[in-house]
Amino acid sequence: MKKSYMIFMALILVIITVLIIFSYKTEGEEAKVTLESVVGNSLFKLLDNYDAILSSKELSIDSIREIDKNLTSIEVSSGVIDLAVGQELLSPIANNLLKIMNDLENRYYKNKQFTEQDKEKYQKAITEIDTMIPLIYKVYYVPNSKEGAEPKLQIENFDELKTLNNRLIED
Repeated sequence: MKKSYMIFMALILVIITVLIIFSYKTEGEEAKVTLESVVGNSLFKLLDNYDAILSSKELSIDSIREIDKNLTSIEVSSGVIDLAVGQELLSPIANNLLKIMNDLENRYYKNKQFTEQDKEKYQKAITEIDTMIPLIYKVYYVPNSKEGAEPKLQIENFDELKTLNNRLIED
């Protein structure tokens, strides 16, 4: 029930974002400000959820479940951002992190405990998230903007995020 609600909310957010993007292309500066607001809000939620994941550094089945909830929200925010900037970059990262956490959860239920390999995999994912947060600021925010919170609608120099995603796939 909760997962279908999250999917429904994600779909609504994507539809709203598509409408805003279309509006941006047809109505000019006013729509640009609205789109920046949507992207800024999505970036805030994304970063807030990644910070929440970093706050649960101990590996336990409860922390994995909580991380899954955060990653579901991150998937939604990532989809909105990726659509708005025209570059699918954050969604694949969120999906790969979710796969890692789901794998850890499944292995826990199979083995009735976390193995050393599971602990290493978890720590690597947490380290990658910690590495990713400054990259998000670098790629998705205008440097030296007012209060440092102006999102970019055209991103560049995102090779480090692609490399990070490739490292997640390797596991």
